[in-house]
Amino acid sequence: MPDTAVLTVRLSREIKESLERIAEDAHRSKSFVASVAVESYVKRQIWWREKIDAARQSDLVPEDEMDAFFAARSDVAP
Repeated sequence: MPDTAVLTVRLSREIKESLERIAEDAHRSKSFVASVAVESYVKRQIWWREKIDAARQSDLVPEDEMDAFFAARSDVAP
């Protein structure tokens, strides 16, 4: 059995209803769909942070230029 934990979250009504529709269409539970979404978000954030850290340690681009580059793209994905 996988090691799991319980997390309670507060969602807007709109997101909750969308989650319910997605789960129903996929024949999955709301918990499963929410878990997959959170996992995807967390993995994407870890990837971004690793790239930012690597860029900050590089001498190729000044830090202020790199900060501006990532700041401009930080809200590209919903």
